[in-house]
Amino acid sequence: VQINAQGYEVRAYDARDGRWRAQPDWPPRQLPQDMQMTLNVEGAPVVLADAGVDAQPPQIVLSSSAQSTPFSATMTATDKDGLAYRISADGFNDPQVQLVSQP
Repeated sequence: VQINAQGYEVRAYDARDGRWRAQPDWPPRQLPQDMQMTLNVEGAPVVLADAGVDAQPPQIVLSSSAQSTPFSATMTATDKDGLAYRISADGFNDPQVQLVSQP
């Protein structure tokens, strides 16, 4: 999963040419304009690029063995309510979604 400042995109690794490719069955998703996302991968904050920047591999890798990159992504409303949700995974168990802030 490639996360950017405006949303996210699901990609798959193409071993033929060694590139990560967008998946046509999973179109890019955009966050509403009044939301922002922050991301930590393996405990370290990640600076999110703008949408369309394609130079980096995905920050979160999900494997067919149900393992993933350990991460925590927080989506926060930028309006006065400040509602925030966090999705996190330790790399071995199913990701968890948690309400972290409410009006």
